[in-house]
Amino acid sequence: MERFGVGITRTIDNQQELIFKCAISEDTYKDYSKHYLNISKFFNQQELFQMLAVNYLELNEYFESVLGQFIQKASANMLNDDDGVIYLVSRNSNRLLLNLLSSVRTYLDHTTTYLKRKYPKDSDQVKVFIKKTNELYDNNFEYRFIGKLRNYAQHCGLPMNGIDISIVLSAENKRQLVIAPLFKMNALINDFDEWGSRLKEDFKVINYDLKALKIMAVYYDLMMELNQTVIEIESKALGDSISFLENFKHEYFSAEEIGDSNNTTKCCVLSEIVRGDPNTREITFSAQVYPSLIIEIIKTVL
Repeated sequence: MERFGVGITRTIDNQQELIFKCAISEDTYKDYSKHYLNISKFFNQQELFQMLAVNYLELNEYFESVLGQFIQKASANMLNDDDGVIYLVSRNSNRLLLNLLSSVRTYLDHTTTYLKRKYPKDSDQVKVFIKKTNELYDNNFEYRFIGKLRNYAQHCGLPMNGIDISIVLSAENKRQLVIAPLFKMNALINDFDEWGSRLKEDFKVINYDLKALKIMAVYYDLMMELNQTVIEIESKALGDSISFLENFKHEYFSAEEIGDSNNTTKCCVLSEIVRGDPNTREITFSAQVYPSLIIEIIKTVL
């Protein structure tokens, strides 16, 4: 009795049916599962980076919307009279920044664990990743600072602790409203003892308040650089898995089944097939839909 196989599901008039096509060997199923799991784990790891990216964009978009709201008031007096609005901006900006710092820490921790579980700890893949994180730390104040700022935010206080609102003259000699969330360094340094020796040396030179959005912009670029390193580390293994899965698809499914433009047909791999009472023709099984979308998404980054 077959235990593994392939089939298709079809949805017609909101009714779904499964058509069993053929059996496959246990070895073929194991190979398929190995490659399916490989791309799925990478996809999930990249989802963490996408969450980081969304949190970064939301932080910037929030300040764009705040600036627009303030400009609409068209009154210089509002800089003095709207303390309640400033408190609300501070609260929301810190909420968004905390989300971003949390997603950064999650991405870094999960990516390190992901690579060390997939490859030996002394493998070239793990060494390349660790080397890259060390380079980013050694060569970039922003990378060092944000890493510790997350610890500050977790244990001591709100990380974005000031907002500068001013009116400046543009190159065309026009008045422009500028809103700049700040990291007020004296307060951050005095409230936290765990900055580390390297950052304490940095602070001797950087003894002024930092514009938070500029710092986060540089840091986000560094995180994109790190994530690109992860993609490069994984590119060969992912390429091998995609090649296997696409060959599998073309071997067991027809062009019509694969290219269903209405998305009513889905290709499936079946396991744990158990046939019940022959009179009722009952069959139980587990079905795994062929990961077409995941493959196409991964191809865009390789």
